[in-house]
Amino acid sequence: DGSFKYKTLERVNSALTSETNSTENQYILALAWYPREALKYLFKYDIRTSSDDNDTDVLTAEVQYQISERLNTRFNLTSTDSSSIASSATRDQYLLETSYKMSRVFSMLLDLKRESYSSSTGANDYTGTLFDLSLTATF
Repeated sequence: DGSFKYKTLERVNSALTSETNSTENQYILALAWYPREALKYLFKYDIRTSSDDNDTDVLTAEVQYQISERLNTRFNLTSTDSSSIASSATRDQYLLETSYKMSRVFSMLLDLKRESYSSSTGANDYTGTLFDLSLTATF
């Protein structure tokens, strides 16, 4: 399964003293492969270019696996590269998510997320890990 999209956006910013125009183009390629009913591979590549030299590339890859009727898992990787005239930056995010349906009412969700950010200027660089465990009751 796959798709390709193209979008263009023109902006006009008016101020009292001047007017600036910019154009943004976006190209999106999305692919999906389902080798079995319980297993899905998803891939997305998003490119954004603009006339004011602010460009962004976003690559997303995901694997979804339904272990049983009650237990699902998902692994996601998203990498974002941004560049402009002054700097460039990279953000990588890894997500491992597992959901378990305990009964008709209760379900549990476990998320483990790791994210890192680095820029050419070295400002605001970080690496962090977030763990989330939630119990949901649906009535």
